[in-house]
Amino acid sequence: MDAEQLIVLSNLSRTKLENPEARYFLAELRDLWNYIVEISSDPCIGMKIGQNMPAGHWGLIETMAQNSENLGQAFKTALKYWRLVTDTGKQFKLERLNGQARLSFISAYYDFSYANESDIAYLIRLLKLILGQDVTLQEVHLTHAIPGQLSESDYQPYFQAPVYFGQSENAVVFAEDILDRPIVGSNSQIRLIVDQLAAKKLDELNSATTLSEKVRAYIQHDITELESVAEQLHISSRTLQRRLKLEGNTFQSILDEFRRDKAQRLMMDGTYTFQQISFLIGYRDERAFYDAVRRWFNASRSEAAQRFRTNNQA
Repeated sequence: MDAEQLIVLSNLSRTKLENPEARYFLAELRDLWNYIVEISSDPCIGMKIGQNMPAGHWGLIETMAQNSENLGQAFKTALKYWRLVTDTGKQFKLERLNGQARLSFISAYYDFSYANESDIAYLIRLLKLILGQDVTLQEVHLTHAIPGQLSESDYQPYFQAPVYFGQSENAVVFAEDILDRPIVGSNSQIRLIVDQLAAKKLDELNSATTLSEKVRAYIQHDITELESVAEQLHISSRTLQRRLKLEGNTFQSILDEFRRDKAQRLMMDGTYTFQQISFLIGYRDERAFYDAVRRWFNASRSEAAQRFRTNNQA
């Protein structure tokens, strides 16, 4: 697959991609997965991505897991600090019952089959890396129905366990004694240091991610109606407006800033007509677009376009 094509189609920020600490919002991940599936046309693409994901995908959580006393402690730590990995509302749960251990997860806001299969494939691979030995699963549970173009045998190379579809939760089931297996090469001092670092990062994350930043992310992915953004954030429109006001912002000002910056980029490109630019930034009335250009740049549309193209060539 062409990574450059995915970046462009998904409208991902290159600056963000280069930052290992960057956070991705639900709308960004959803769009990326949709394009991956569309371009690949491979019903097994989720499992292939999970199986080939470079180790370290879950950052500090993996480092703490590799330096835990056993797998049970590693899971306990992962559950504690899971928000360092994702903000998408995914919740994990570990249960022990009748000699079995069951690790399940619920993607409350985005239950997408390919992403779920990718997570499970990566988890299986990670368990083997941490323990330094094969881990045999007893069952894999998936909330989605089996795709029409696949059979259960297609899942065996990736999960190597019976797969049950249409379940209430996505889960892996394995022998309970696996949780008590010691992790070879673990270092309690390293784990303590990383645990302190993770706690600090979690505090920073809880205070640093503003609602305005989340709203910008949704608007960048063409969710530009107040009600629709509020729905994505699982709050009411009134609550969204009130919380933005506390940050010294409004939904309309964030939308207006986005439209202004996008209009400038498109005019600078020089290959789009004013009618096309008006449509691409969300104006259905060209007159309203022309008025906005005058307000943004204190110039007519042609004067602004000429100015941007000249600056771009300089």
